[in-house]
Amino acid sequence: EKLSCLNEKKPAVMEKIVERVSGGEITTVDGVRVDFENGWILIRPSGTEPYIRATVEAEDKKTAEALMQKAVGLIRESLREVG
Repeated sequence: EKLSCLNEKKPAVMEKIVERVSGGEITTVDGVRVDFENGWILIRPSGTEPYIRATVEAEDKKTAEALMQKAVGLIRESLREVG
């Protein structure tokens, strides 16, 4: 998934995502990655386009869909808060 985000707002949005994320092991080396027992989420700003992208991987499709919903929700909430 990718959500529109102005380039100048990306740093603030990513900071908000880090503040909001929970429930797994968090790494912030290349975006925000959260590792869960049954999958992972990676949220990172595009370096060339006005988007923030969410990628997920899980043991099954249902879990992947749930993780994607969580990731997109985090991005949307953070976008709203930054304005």
